[in-house]
Amino acid sequence: MRAGLLSDPRVVALLRTLFIPVHVSSLNTAHCMRDPRDVELLRSKISEHTDDFDGGERETFLLPDGTMQTVFLSLNGHAMREYESRSAQYTAAGRRADDALRMFRHHGSIALRAVHGDLPAAWRELLEADHPVVAAIATEAPRWLEPAAGRQGFRVFVRNSYRMYDDLHGQQLVLPDPDVIEAWGGRLEATGSRSELPRAAFVDLARAIVPRGQVDTELAERSITGSLTLVATRVDEQRIEGTVEGTFVLLPTDKAEVGKRENAAALFESKGRLVGTFTWSRAARRLDTLRVAAADVAFTWKPIDADRSYHEPVHRIGIEWVRGPASDAR
Repeated sequence: MRAGLLSDPRVVALLRTLFIPVHVSSLNTAHCMRDPRDVELLRSKISEHTDDFDGGERETFLLPDGTMQTVFLSLNGHAMREYESRSAQYTAAGRRADDALRMFRHHGSIALRAVHGDLPAAWRELLEADHPVVAAIATEAPRWLEPAAGRQGFRVFVRNSYRMYDDLHGQQLVLPDPDVIEAWGGRLEATGSRSELPRAAFVDLARAIVPRGQVDTELAERSITGSLTLVATRVDEQRIEGTVEGTFVLLPTDKAEVGKRENAAALFESKGRLVGTFTWSRAARRLDTLRVAAADVAFTWKPIDADRSYHEPVHRIGIEWVRGPASDAR
């Protein structure tokens, strides 16, 4: 389930308890399907009362024998017209709307009955908003990504800049070679000294700060310019403190860089400054802290084959240095 139903805690509880997640990559618009059999399959599972070929990801249930049930929801189709507007599902309120829950209940119950003959007791129990499991999900704190034991690197946060989403965030880990980071901070010796992150590491970092809302983005190196530099402002025997200065320009020119599926690809330009602070341990020769945020960002969507671009007020980016738990002794 992907197209927005996950916001309701009851849906999350039911999916975790009673269903096995399956990703069907062919459930997308007809014009970007390579195999005509995929088109035929999708058309056979769509009715005029549920969905059409507009939009992106589809929602459906698969039975244990591989049978696909009716496709019942996409980001933009007949089902969306049950909401106050066609864009309602792109909002937090739309993804938690009663209509979305009713749609999930209807098709989910059909799938469960096909397998079990009747609805499991947990189905009805978890539809209660005050059920302990549902209540716990509703109050869950975000789960931050953590490096594996003994690893360290950048944790990148990106606010979804897609113009129809209002509350989706992304996070990603970038784990550079430890020797690269040691050399990066190790060049700092005195107040005012500077050290630029090597190009290869900056490219990896830049690929993690592309706007969420795209599918399978991996910008070509030629589409990335910029730098990230440590500037020492205070030096003593134990540590070096300072600021982080940088710039970035992300300018893909090939739709293959921004989406493996044609209908999900949208070119864009994002550029701005990177500002922050850091602390370097001289004894351990490692970063203790690093926090960076984007500033003065100019962001523009440049849809392929469109007559105009769409300007966005901001592309929010945050970067911090994180370490996994200590490695096990061997």
